Amino acid sequence: MRKNATVTLLIAIASLACGEASAFDYALKFSGLGIARGERIVGFKLTANAAQLAAMKSIPPGWFMDIKNDPSWHASVEGNIVVGAAALDAHGLDNLFVIRKEPDVSKEDLPFGVSGEVVVSKDFEHERHIVLKAQNVSWARIN
Repeated sequence: MRKNATVTLLIAIASLACGEASAFDYALKFSGLGIARGERIVGFKLTANAAQLAAMKSIPPGWFMDIKNDPSWHASVEGNIVVGAAALDAHGLDNLFVIRKEPDVSKEDLPFGVSGEVVVSKDFEHERHIVLKAQNVSWARIN
């Protein structure tokens, strides 16, 4: 009886480990946003489908973050500055986020992708919202 329970437990642990290992992690990079000279990133909102936010390289000092990792493989992260000095340069979001792609969802059911917007400002009084297009977001597999 005890031996059967041990074998069942080992099979359950192996199944969980294999399921997690089949997911792939990707670092996000943003390009072609059209951020003008003198503009800095003061906020963003990103949504990932068929994925979850697996990690962040860091949380920039002076930023507020709201992260939602829905168990149905819809994730969102929203951030904005608390003080102007915390604004990021044009490449400040590159490689900041690691998303984990859900391997078991078909492309027809839930296509993998990242959407959202980046908010920039020159003077911290007026903001410009840049809607992300598919060509603005790239991801590089890291595992």
